[in-house]
Amino acid sequence: LHRVDRRQRQMCIRDSHIAMYLAKELTQKSLNEIADYFGGRDHSTVLSAVNKISKERMSDQELNHHLRVLEQSLKG
Repeated sequence: LHRVDRRQRQMCIRDSHIAMYLAKELTQKSLNEIADYFGGRDHSTVLSAVNKISKERMSDQELNHHLRVLEQSLKG
């Protein structure tokens, strides 16, 4: 049971990182504004998430594809 909880938590964190990344890439909002939206986190948390997903996107074709689909969907 502990292993499942840990995996779910890791998936939730990754989803949050992707959401922060998309917020930064698709809006004109500052890191501080995005951090506030995500529960008052520090701007450095958002910066770290953006950098992490940017780096992963370059080496993970599946992630890159999913992000492109999300970006197109969100842009309308």
